[in-house]
Amino acid sequence: MQTFAVQSTTMAAIGYDGAESLLQLEFRDRSVYRYFGVPEHLHEGLMRAPSKGRYFNRHIRGRFADALVPDAFVHSNPSEPTAKREASAAVPDASKCGVGLEGLGAAHV
Repeated sequence: MQTFAVQSTTMAAIGYDGAESLLQLEFRDRSVYRYFGVPEHLHEGLMRAPSKGRYFNRHIRGRFADALVPDAFVHSNPSEPTAKREASAAVPDASKCGVGLEGLGAAHV
C-alpha cells in the first residue's frame, strides 16, 4: 500500500488499498491505524477534504472496525510519499481484531 503525506493538524499520511477496502491513517502522534471496509469514495473525500480531521470525525471515526498497527513504519518525510511497500505487520482479519464499534478511534479527535 502506498501512503501519501497530507497537510493536516491531525494526520501525517494516508494510504488506501481499494482491493481490500482498507484505509490506513498515520496520525501526528505517529500512531498508525487501519480501518476496514472503507469505501473508496470515503477515501477520496478524505483526500480532498480541506479539514482532514473534521472529515475523519464525521465520516470514518466510529463507523468502521479499526486496529492499531504495532511497530508501524512511520512516514519520515512529510513532503514525500512513502515508498511503495507491504506493511511489516500482516493485515488482521477485521472480524478478529477484537474491537467493537463503540468508541473506535477515541484517541483521535
